[in-house]
Amino acid sequence: MERGISVLCERPIAIDLVEADEMVDTAASMNAKLAVNHQNYFNPGILKAKSLVEEGRIGEIVMLRGRNKAGRRSGNEFMEMGTHIADMMLCFAGLPEWVAGTIITQGRLADGTDIMEAKEMSQRDRDSGLVMGNRVIGQYGFAGGILGEIHFLGYEQLIDHNYGVDILGTEGQLSVRAKGGLPQKLWHLPRSMEGLPSELGDWQA
Repeated sequence: MERGISVLCERPIAIDLVEADEMVDTAASMNAKLAVNHQNYFNPGILKAKSLVEEGRIGEIVMLRGRNKAGRRSGNEFMEMGTHIADMMLCFAGLPEWVAGTIITQGRLADGTDIMEAKEMSQRDRDSGLVMGNRVIGQYGFAGGILGEIHFLGYEQLIDHNYGVDILGTEGQLSVRAKGGLPQKLWHLPRSMEGLPSELGDWQA
């Protein structure tokens, strides 16, 4: 970017806020573009879901629920796939007005002594900077009273097809799954509440 070359970055774009600010400032001063590889803005399921929301098919949005893949410790997962999941929610509600989070380590609230480098938490992951937590819940408040939530619960089993976002409305729901190769990307529930577990297929009485 110092040579005026535009850059497409992976996520997270930096391992700390100072470095990220330097990147943004450099791009602005050199008139270069800095973009993050959040490709779900072009995901067919996301685009179709946005169209259905704009048509009023689920009424007003009440809540957005991020769905994670699991398969890695939550501190790393939030920094790895979590940025994509949060970005999918932004596709529908814009930037949040407030954020909050709860981080659990070994059955207790995490504190400063639990912070570690991402590679220390998981050697197989890329360097994502400082991370913490076995279980994490992120909460978001968007304009118009829309709520958002993401759960990273430290499940060891990778479930690729769970990766996506649910959009809950006053008159219905949409579920988008962003995993490549899935034959279906989008489901529509024409009512605001899911109903009985007996209506959901895999649940057993």
